[in-house]
Amino acid sequence: QAAMREVADEVYADQPATQAPAVEPPAPSRTEALRQQLTDSALGDIAPALIDNGQIVLHETAETLPVRPGGANPQGLTTEDGKIHLVADKLTPETAGAVVLHEGFHEGVKPLIGDAAWNKLMGNLSTIHKRAQRAGGAGKKFWRDATRSVERANVDAVLTPEEFGAYAIEHYEQAPAGVKRW
Repeated sequence: QAAMREVADEVYADQPATQAPAVEPPAPSRTEALRQQLTDSALGDIAPALIDNGQIVLHETAETLPVRPGGANPQGLTTEDGKIHLVADKLTPETAGAVVLHEGFHEGVKPLIGDAAWNKLMGNLSTIHKRAQRAGGAGKKFWRDATRSVERANVDAVLTPEEFGAYAIEHYEQAPAGVKRW
């Protein structure tokens, strides 16, 4: 074997050394990218733990969601067990955190504030939703966008105020200053 190595060294001594072509590491899956987006967001302190303990479940596409919501292109949903399911191919770094907050509103707020405060909040949101359909001024686009989002979600009428509130939270960054102060 040593003799063969010497012969090979002599034969190839005048030729430049070649390197194997660089191999690009595989791109992260959409769910891995989504996890990183959430980790890099304002939710970075809690999102990884919620994913690791199964409270947030990441899906590559809507095909693997446990239920099919009424809306045609769900970005996420919350199941009856309180788990938030996110659809990686429908989210961007700009929208992922907002959708977590939207879904968290559905299951997280009522237990925190209690039934009486929740019912009052739903009454207030119902009134705001009705007014939003006629909104003018600086808040017109914000409220109309939230109203259109509710319409696209195709929820039962009884859930409209809750969905409207969730979309208002999701679109908070686009809200006019007066709404943000409220």
